[in-house]
Amino acid sequence: MSKLQETLQQNKEMDENKIKEQQRTYNEKFAQIDNKNESIRHLIDQQTEEQRQRNTEHEKLNQQLNEVKERTEKLEAGTQNEREAREKTEQQAEEQRRLDTEHEKLDQQLKEVKKRIDKLEADMHADRETKEKVDRETRKTAERPQSQEFATLEACEQLLCKGHPCTKCHKCRDWHFNGDQETWNWICNYKNWRKMDEDRWRKGASNLLEKRIDATCTNRIVGHIGCSFSFGLSIGGSGTTIGAPYARLCLCEKH
Repeated sequence: MSKLQETLQQNKEMDENKIKEQQRTYNEKFAQIDNKNESIRHLIDQQTEEQRQRNTEHEKLNQQLNEVKERTEKLEAGTQNEREAREKTEQQAEEQRRLDTEHEKLDQQLKEVKKRIDKLEADMHADRETKEKVDRETRKTAERPQSQEFATLEACEQLLCKGHPCTKCHKCRDWHFNGDQETWNWICNYKNWRKMDEDRWRKGASNLLEKRIDATCTNRIVGHIGCSFSFGLSIGGSGTTIGAPYARLCLCEKH
């Protein structure tokens, strides 16, 4: 594994860790919001129960007031009874005013609670949109094609080519001759060559590439650079092979 591949792997792991940390933060925030909502629902239930009890008490008081009125009508003949009935009626009226005041306070509290619930729902909606945005970015990162330049044989993907294209020129990748003039094996980019691949090149296997000239693309570079000192300096096919740019060799039939 090259240093670049290790760096890419480390960056990928760091990005995944950051995304996981963000997701954990959002999950914790959603849990806090759920706890707040639960508290608010509990408060609403409690206030609703109190309101129900007050309504029951209010009904009882109304019933008592009706009874007092009936008694008042029956006691109209007697002044003393009428006075007592009037006093009771005034007391009931005062109690009714007190209950009405409490009822208005409860209505105001319910309105405030509803406002808080609306605000919490808006915050939850905003957090949900943020989480969906993070998820979309995560999926885009995961779906982004990875570079094949330094990939291993097992991890390399075939691109739009009859052979195995290079990720830089989109032509076929490098090949090497395995000793049989009819059999060719695909290897990775020359930057990932193993020692045995270098040895095969230097031992003269490159000379056999001319037998596949019809299968190579027009931009191929084959041959070697060498020199000899037989009756002077010359540049030709003899001598020591020096660093031919084998990476540009391409065997795609359609280029």
